[in-house]
Amino acid sequence: MSETAIQWQTRVESTFGLTHTENMLICRDEQEHIHALAAATGDIRWTQTEHPTEAVTGAADKIVATATTRGVYAVDATTGHRNWTYDEATLFGPPAVHDGTVFVGCKDSTQLTALDVETGTPLWRTETVGPLRAPPQATNDLVFVADTTHHLTALKPTTGERVWGPVECTPTTTPPTVTDNTLFVPTPAGEVRALEADTGRLRWAREPTTPDGPTQQDDPSAVQPAIVAWPTVIGDHVVLLRRDGHLYTFDKATGDQQWTTALEYATNEQRRNTQTFTTAPRVIATETLVVNSRSHVYGCDVTTGDVKWMIAADAITGTSRVGGGYPVTFATVVDETLVIGTGDGHVYGYNTAGDEQWSLRVDGAASRMAWHNETLYLAGGRGATYAYCMATLRESA
Repeated sequence: MSETAIQWQTRVESTFGLTHTENMLICRDEQEHIHALAAATGDIRWTQTEHPTEAVTGAADKIVATATTRGVYAVDATTGHRNWTYDEATLFGPPAVHDGTVFVGCKDSTQLTALDVETGTPLWRTETVGPLRAPPQATNDLVFVADTTHHLTALKPTTGERVWGPVECTPTTTPPTVTDNTLFVPTPAGEVRALEADTGRLRWAREPTTPDGPTQQDDPSAVQPAIVAWPTVIGDHVVLLRRDGHLYTFDKATGDQQWTTALEYATNEQRRNTQTFTTAPRVIATETLVVNSRSHVYGCDVTTGDVKWMIAADAITGTSRVGGGYPVTFATVVDETLVIGTGDGHVYGYNTAGDEQWSLRVDGAASRMAWHNETLYLAGGRGATYAYCMATLRESA
């Protein structure tokens, strides 16, 4: 089955990142070089080795990349020709690109800079309250910046002028999420707040509760905050996930808490190291919420919070070496298919009921995946990159 679904296989150095543009797949290897593969054939079109690269972002016909040491640069996605370099900032994570502008926030200073994506020319600079751990989130009307001092600020994307803020927020490594002119913001005090995106006005604030009472507040000195990511909005539900596996949902309009679920093993001290939750919840087929740790993947009912199914890494890999051996490396929803990669080189496709539909094998750990135009791109830990036709995989189920 996998032989009929595979479109191509190409070997590069061990891949630590996959990013796609319309016609190219960009791979970042362990030497922090980037390689451009033709999306249709897997042919290597160009390689960039001049500057070690930490992360890349696709921007139409360009690749905008964060240098490992300092700076950001842009190259032509088709030819690999370097268009420009800006070396006056040290970034955390990939650059934020929106509507022809690159927003460059610093992790070692309080300066935010907007660059023209075509030329790299600075358009404006402004001061933030603190350094950034996550890329800014840009819309047509505002740029939202969350910094390491637990503050969120909204700026005009054309001038950098402050529109509102700063207001309190819990720092995460993910950018803020804007839905229907509303920001749903977790705070260090343990609250979830709904703010009007254009004005910053508070719509509601709620403190998540469990059957045992309010949740524990964040430790401001902690290396990793208790909140995994900004809340996820699914229909009329606002979903909040804590690193210890507690899930909460709130009504999007009123803030009323709807349910709370403590995922299995979340309170078991012996499982803490392998059961840490680090990615935001996803939704599959509108009614099932998908959450994963390194050892388990859960499907929860969006309306009730009930766990409908659970997939354990040691069960699908045939080993009990979870955490030290073959953990879940990714769990991503592609249309109505849940794609799970494991450390032993397997990739599985599951339907909305948690039933296995297909499986693939890559060389080395299934380290990364990307998805574009009905094609599933996979990277193995020993340097092979693969492209599979999702339609063929679905038909084989």
